[in-house]
Amino acid sequence: MSALSPNDRPARWASRARSDTPTLEENADHDLVGASEPSWHPPRVGSKVDRILEMLSTDKGAALEELTRAIGWLPHTPRAALTGLRKRGYDVHLVRGDRETASVYRVTTPAAGDWR
Repeated sequence: MSALSPNDRPARWASRARSDTPTLEENADHDLVGASEPSWHPPRVGSKVDRILEMLSTDKGAALEELTRAIGWLPHTPRAALTGLRKRGYDVHLVRGDRETASVYRVTTPAAGDWR
């Protein structure tokens, strides 16, 4: 079977004007509306993200391996949860360890009124 040439396309394709399709720039602008503004809302009580937040809120903090074991996720998922916490307005810090200690994450919680 040969490929369709532009002249062989069905009529329904021809009726769709090129200008009706948004450009990549228009899609990107639409997707980024409000993306730089943190949306302060705490995680649902008892959720896995809430458990991660509790672990990070201690003075000791939590290493990525501890988060992975405690929640039962693969390592990339707690990293994504940390990114989500940052987007929510939490101040997540990575404290680099030395050769004997692992790097740990710590978080400070903003006051609920700080974002409005």
